[in-house]
Amino acid sequence: MQSQKDFAWVYRHGVRARGQLILVVAAERPKDNDRSPGFARVGLSVSKKYAKSAVIRNRARRCFRESFRLLRPELAAMDYILIPVAEKLHAYSMPEVRAELIRLIPKIDRKWARKLEQQAARSAKSDTTTT
Repeated sequence: MQSQKDFAWVYRHGVRARGQLILVVAAERPKDNDRSPGFARVGLSVSKKYAKSAVIRNRARRCFRESFRLLRPELAAMDYILIPVAEKLHAYSMPEVRAELIRLIPKIDRKWARKLEQQAARSAKSDTTTT
């Protein structure tokens, strides 16, 4: 994910799962988006609030990106945003981040399925009231 529009879509329509190290926000891409690829995409949001040093922020980004890359074949075709929530200057390691993602992804999937069910129930309810 690169565009601000994609990030805004995920933040507005996505579901969240928080772990000890990472906050994951995820949403499916809009159906009318013809250019959307059929695989999972990742966006990273590592701000100066996490660390003032660009070196430390970039190290966290590399760790997140590589952990996500290794899990990508198992993930649904959604957009994911990864945000560090651990204490400032926490030294992220690949095994830690990967284990956290493995715990959070099923939680995201359940929340997304529940959200879709609620939307379907609302639309079915509105269809019956209008007829």
